[in-house]
Amino acid sequence: MGIKKGNTLRFYHPNLTTALSSVANAANHMRSFKKGSTTSGDKHEVFGGIIFTSFGRGEPLFGQPNVDSSPFLDNCPSMTLGGTYSGWVLGRGDLNMYATESREEKAVRSFMHECGAVCLIMSYTG
Repeated sequence: MGIKKGNTLRFYHPNLTTALSSVANAANHMRSFKKGSTTSGDKHEVFGGIIFTSFGRGEPLFGQPNVDSSPFLDNCPSMTLGGTYSGWVLGRGDLNMYATESREEKAVRSFMHECGAVCLIMSYTG
């Protein structure tokens, strides 16, 4: 990843309220997407989903299983769902976040999320 001495890393602490709010937002977006159509009026068909989550979520964070997959299970119970989980989610930060730094300085900032989850809905229009 090109992490060097002096680079800034940001570590996020899990927050149950924020995590539950994010799951609810994902469910609402999926429900809206599933019902809607594109700006050109074409209907879109949801056919699958992928979820990437970390070990710290699930029962350790929520106190019950399947919370992160509930947006998929509640809205599209027969949809194919795949994914994986890992110990940490590490990635590049937003390059626009630090306006006073040069582009090179912005590019070396990274973010580590202890309890992250990413959901992807796969669809086609027709």
